[in-house]
Amino acid sequence: MPDKAQIRKDYYDSPADSLFDTKAVAIIIGRSIPWLHAKAHSGGGIPFFKMGQTRKYKKEDIQNWLAVHVPRYSSTSEYPPATTNENEGAK
Repeated sequence: MPDKAQIRKDYYDSPADSLFDTKAVAIIIGRSIPWLHAKAHSGGGIPFFKMGQTRKYKKEDIQNWLAVHVPRYSSTSEYPPATTNENEGAK
């Protein structure tokens, strides 16, 4: 079984119509396999193909999902402040 670095390399080197399994996608997007299963069940996740009992994700769909759902920054000073309890500071 390839390691995480090899899975990422294979992803970046692949054409846009390449298909990836759930484990590879979890590694690529930094989410867990259960998170992907939950999103496939409830919606809001990356579009996928169902091939028998296996979900396959197209590279182009992964990239499109990342473009919409992952914030991009050009500097660490742009990171949002850490969230705190909503009730803190309310008087």
